[in-house]
Amino acid sequence: MNILAIGAHPADVFDLSGGTLANFASQGHGVYLSIVTHGAYSHSQLLTKKDQKQAVAEIIALKRKECEEASRHIGVKETRYLEFDDEPFIPSRKMVLVLGEYVREVCPDIVITHHPKEYGHPDHPVVGELALRSLKAAERWLEGSSRVPHPIKRVYFFGTQFRGICAKLGSGVVAADFVVDVGPSIEKKKKAIAAFQSQSFQGAQYEERWVAERLDRIEGHFGFMNGLKYAEEFISLTPQIVSLLPCN
Repeated sequence: MNILAIGAHPADVFDLSGGTLANFASQGHGVYLSIVTHGAYSHSQLLTKKDQKQAVAEIIALKRKECEEASRHIGVKETRYLEFDDEPFIPSRKMVLVLGEYVREVCPDIVITHHPKEYGHPDHPVVGELALRSLKAAERWLEGSSRVPHPIKRVYFFGTQFRGICAKLGSGVVAADFVVDVGPSIEKKKKAIAAFQSQSFQGAQYEERWVAERLDRIEGHFGFMNGLKYAEEFISLTPQIVSLLPCN
């Protein structure tokens, strides 16, 4: 089985689904990543203005290096860097076609990406919408593609949303309907997130001590709410169709 995780910025798929992806990889499934933007403007404290061309090029290279290290910890089979500009990320028809072509190339059974209402960073919901359009293009008519159309069996969205921003926008938080036990993979996720040392969040650098505290607070919270030590939450695009309700 192939799994494709589509993230707006290099660290997103690890932040929001790193444990789940590591679970898949440890069971022998193919884990693929598509990183839509280079992330240089969103997540680097080395950059102060957008006309620093040399600095931008160096940061893009650094972020790719960090992403490659994180991918090794998780067990990612391949990462495709689309390297579009971020902050703001403004989608185009070309981007839909490029991402749709990669979907056909990978032929994933499962796609995991941002929810179109994942408010927090403004690039996230836009990439979620782009992903849905690309999946539809990959399934139907994809301009310029010689590959066979590929329908996706299942699409899941990252469960993390920002309640404060949702409240300000008058948007309801979408409840997660899938919880993944990531306890067995939590050390892999710690190392993957700590690989992004060029980033910081609320003034704290991405390093192992801070990452451990972050996972205890966020993944630990999701775990506690569901009777687990650590967990990640996901939202299904469509309901599961079954003949009997599952008992576990």
